Amino acid sequence: MQFQLFDDLIPKLRKLMADWPTGTKNHELGTGSHTPWPQKPNKNIVFQSDTAVELGSPEQESVSFILWTNDLSLVNQDTFTLNGPDMPDAQETSLPFGKVIILGGSGFNEDNCYQRHQEIELARYDLNLEGYMIRAASQYMREWSRISKRAMQNGFDFRTLAQSLRNLYLGLDYIHKVETVFLTSSISEVQELSDIGKKATDRIIAMNRIADQMDFDCESCDLREVCNETVELRKMHRKRMKQQSF
Repeated sequence: MQFQLFDDLIPKLRKLMADWPTGTKNHELGTGSHTPWPQKPNKNIVFQSDTAVELGSPEQESVSFILWTNDLSLVNQDTFTLNGPDMPDAQETSLPFGKVIILGGSGFNEDNCYQRHQEIELARYDLNLEGYMIRAASQYMREWSRISKRAMQNGFDFRTLAQSLRNLYLGLDYIHKVETVFLTSSISEVQELSDIGKKATDRIIAMNRIADQMDFDCESCDLREVCNETVELRKMHRKRMKQQSF
């Protein structure tokens, strides 16, 4: 039985992407060898004065989330989509930013999805690219990043970022496909993408709550509608309740 926590959201994302302007570009990363971007694990700080492009700053809209699935047919391997200007083509130094990572894997189920999601979330802290700094903003699902002038001069762009993300997540033995979607076109389109992100995030919050708590008072839970709409969360809930009874 497939575990389908986000499988209904991926087609919704595809439908939203289909409505994006014709300028949207789908890029093949290719499977040939390429030189990885240099890593800088320590003190990878990009100051405002050294910044070429800022993505998703507090003055802009920003959204970032991850969708994972057991159904590999839902994920386009070695592909990234860009709607809006690439970093070297940006006319402004600050852009709205949307990022969705779609992971195709195997073996996700109600027993391991919580632990695996924690591993997937923690993996992003291993992305230490020279001249690329992620800053945490206060709003949920936001990602604020800076790219240095030197990195831009050396060719850093969304292809570089997509390749690095692919290599990062393929390092998890249960992940087999990685697809990335970037959005820099407009605030309004990032806001539309946020609607899908909120649904995904609500499910993650509910999943975490089910995994962490032993006392399940569904009537008082503010996420009960999320569970009611998601079969996989109800499976997890029933299993945890059964475990609690022993």
